[in-house]
Amino acid sequence: MEMFLVAVGFYGIGVLTMLLPHGMQRAAHWLANSAALFGSAVCAYAAGLLLFGGVSPAPLTWGSYSLGCDGWSAVFLLLTGIAGVVTSLYALGYARGYEGSRLRLLGGMWCLFIMSMVLVLLAGDAFSFLLFWEIMAVASFMLVNHESEKRATWNAAYQYLVMTSVGTAAIMIAFLLIGSASEGFSFAAMAKNT
Repeated sequence: MEMFLVAVGFYGIGVLTMLLPHGMQRAAHWLANSAALFGSAVCAYAAGLLLFGGVSPAPLTWGSYSLGCDGWSAVFLLLTGIAGVVTSLYALGYARGYEGSRLRLLGGMWCLFIMSMVLVLLAGDAFSFLLFWEIMAVASFMLVNHESEKRATWNAAYQYLVMTSVGTAAIMIAFLLIGSASEGFSFAAMAKNT
């Protein structure tokens, strides 16, 4: 589990690049995408160890909240890590076209998006899942809406926001129905009841 937290730490560094001064936007761009690249590589490596090396990390718990990783989570974490490496490498060149136009925001939001996606896959209870899901939805909305001065982009972003809100409501109803008939809202407790 510690390796996944290292990956989350790299993404967190990338998120913080949004706070760098405007004059350092190129450095922020490189730092954010490098952090996303390293975080994704660590995530893919940790997931690969779990899938192919038989390493089974102990979940982290605090009260009724937890982060953990099982075989299915590891499959998606491996895919997320590989996609994050490839996309972050591509973004090093692609995103430079936005220099002078919210380049720091683009890199920071990219790191926040990948970090929240990893945390959704590690969530061990309904509350953590929904919290990270909403962070992921907001970050992806900000990425889609990055060129908000274009009307088509703005329309696509708000349509996306409506769809994710409907999806979140459906997930909340499902968790409420299953969790209220279980011992709690942890995924382990809900799995016993299905």
